[in-house]
Amino acid sequence: MKAKFGVRLPVSGPLASPGNILKIGQKADELGFDAITTHDHVSHSYNERYHNAGGIAEMVDERDKQGLPVTNFYESIATLSVLAGKTQNVRLIPCSAVLPWRYPVLFAKQVSTLYELSGGRFVCCVCIGNIESDFRAMNLEYKKKAQLMNEYLQVLKLIFSSQKQVSFDGKYVKFPPSEFFPKPTGKIPIWIGGYFNDKAYERVANFGDGFLPGGFPEAFRNGLPKLREYLKIRGKDPTKLEVGTQTFMCLMKDGDEARRRSHYTIESFFSGKEFDNPDRNNPDKTVRDVMTAGSLKGALVGSPDQVIKKIEEYTTEGVEFFDIRQINRTIEDVLDMITLFAKEVMPSFN
Repeated sequence: MKAKFGVRLPVSGPLASPGNILKIGQKADELGFDAITTHDHVSHSYNERYHNAGGIAEMVDERDKQGLPVTNFYESIATLSVLAGKTQNVRLIPCSAVLPWRYPVLFAKQVSTLYELSGGRFVCCVCIGNIESDFRAMNLEYKKKAQLMNEYLQVLKLIFSSQKQVSFDGKYVKFPPSEFFPKPTGKIPIWIGGYFNDKAYERVANFGDGFLPGGFPEAFRNGLPKLREYLKIRGKDPTKLEVGTQTFMCLMKDGDEARRRSHYTIESFFSGKEFDNPDRNNPDKTVRDVMTAGSLKGALVGSPDQVIKKIEEYTTEGVEFFDIRQINRTIEDVLDMITLFAKEVMPSFN
């Protein structure tokens, strides 16, 4: 079965730097990956120090002991705009841009511009957001994020439309008849990031061309049939929806060493206090419990043959795109790892 693969840029974490971002982005383009992706937050507290896009958790601890900042955090749209001019073929995907703290009129302008300047390579992948400190930093009420998300999606669809002049009169966004250019020369794909629940299914059915949750194969087996029913109710063809997942990868010739090297990083990723809340689908467990168990179970960790088998578990359940966060200690190791993936794993899914 075919699949597409995106490489997560080191926009945050111990490996985050302008030079490393360019190296990974350009190498992914050269190797034939489908996309480069970003991790998205506006602020980053000490509590979320392990929740990042590059490096390993041990490096975070080392920097912390030395009294160094544990991470930089580069903004998604600015980063992908730079990479648009440094790459030729990869799609540019924020996985996922937190929509409720981005004013949608300006965001729509940025998206349309980047879509056009990149030759139609930008995918508007957005999510509702789960880090409360981001909302405080943007002077927004966290509890209103669902209302903001739904209204802002309406605004994006309207501005992306072919109508020459549009207006909007909502609870949070109002503007008189206005003209927004450039109009996209093609259809800007809107993907909805999130997890498996009715609210997410409803948003995907109303607005989405793609769905990008985190989860392991069983979650897709249980969740996608319900999502397809939502799509059918809205008169949409479920086979036209691009389904992806966000996951981790530690690929090595020695599968046992890959598991040893990656376990602490995956286990620590969801250690922030925001993950203390009860999981909506499993109220007796926290979001941390569910996400950690799922990530450890579903991560692309091991030898090339083992990773191929894991990807096949996902593709069997309908997953066709993988946003992959690389787990390794140096940028050279990451470059070697994605090269090994391109040579020994990707050909099985072309």
